[in-house]
Amino acid sequence: MTILTPPNEAIALSAIRSGFKVPPQLSDEKKAQKAALEVAERMRLTTEEGKVCFDLFAERVAILLHGSKGYPQQC
Repeated sequence: MTILTPPNEAIALSAIRSGFKVPPQLSDEKKAQKAALEVAERMRLTTEEGKVCFDLFAERVAILLHGSKGYPQQC
């Protein structure tokens, strides 16, 4: 697993981002579409390439630990 720093995340998402106008010029529909594509790419990077975006690292570790048999469960 590799943690992507924010600059490396921006590079990884650049192909998606370059397909849209700058945010102030986007309709709400296009903003939602762009956001959905970015989320999907972040998850693909995590699950297929083992590259976790920095802001998702804690969440992914928590999911991993909570799914582990050796991790104490909260009541």
